[in-house]
Amino acid sequence: MSEITETIVEKLIKGQQELLGLNFVASVVVKMQNHPTELTSVHAWMLQLCLASKCLKSAEPFLIEEIDDFSVDVRTYFAFTYFINACKCMQYSNPFSNTPHLTVLDQSISIA
Repeated sequence: MSEITETIVEKLIKGQQELLGLNFVASVVVKMQNHPTELTSVHAWMLQLCLASKCLKSAEPFLIEEIDDFSVDVRTYFAFTYFINACKCMQYSNPFSNTPHLTVLDQSISIA
């Protein structure tokens, strides 16, 4: 299922139609989980779609839930941590949100 989802996500991103796949990939994640705190091989693809579409609202359920079951391969784990951290950085850099605005200047981070 992960390979099929990966192919779909890549085609959606390539065609700049990321929003079309958000609900589908989110439902795949939920169906693959045995329990809400389990990391699946599709989590990273869901977060990548959210980043590409700049629709972080769809990523919120995956950012809030604390994952404690990491029974996936190393590639999946590192992809998930990369994309979840990128989503969190984008949340902080959104000037329209109520969260502190992070600005990166010459390798130093200042909170405005």
